[in-house]
Amino acid sequence: MEVILQVDKNTQKPKIIICTPKRSSYFDDLVNKIHRMLGEEKINVKQGSDYLSFKISDIERIYTENHNVFCEINSCKYKLKERIYEMVDLLPHDTFFQISQSEIVNRKFIDKFKLTSIDINGIISSYFKK
Repeated sequence: MEVILQVDKNTQKPKIIICTPKRSSYFDDLVNKIHRMLGEEKINVKQGSDYLSFKISDIERIYTENHNVFCEINSCKYKLKERIYEMVDLLPHDTFFQISQSEIVNRKFIDKFKLTSIDINGIISSYFKK
C-alpha cells in the first residue's frame, strides 16, 4: 500500500482519502480505526426524555440491568437502545472487551483485575480507575 501526504495551501480542513479498486472489509476496518483515532465516532444515549451524543471512547462500561442496556460515561448512567450483543459488534475490539454475558468494559478505564473465588466458576472482579 502506498501512503502519500499531500500539502495543499488551499485546503480549509484536512481530510483523509483512501483510493482502492474495490471495497473490502480490510478498508472498512481501516476507515473505522481512523475515525476512532480522530475521536469522531459517536453513540446516542438516552437520559430521561433527552437524547445525548458521546464519543464511544468516553464509555467506561456497558451492562444489562432489568432487561435494559446501559452505559456509564463519567460515572453517569445512560440508557442505550442497542442490545448488548449488538454493542459487541459496534465497539472497537482493541479497546472494548466482553467480560461476561452482561457486561462490556473499556480497557482504558480498568485499573486491575482480581480473581476473587477459586472454584469451578472463578469470579474475576474488575476495578475501574478513579
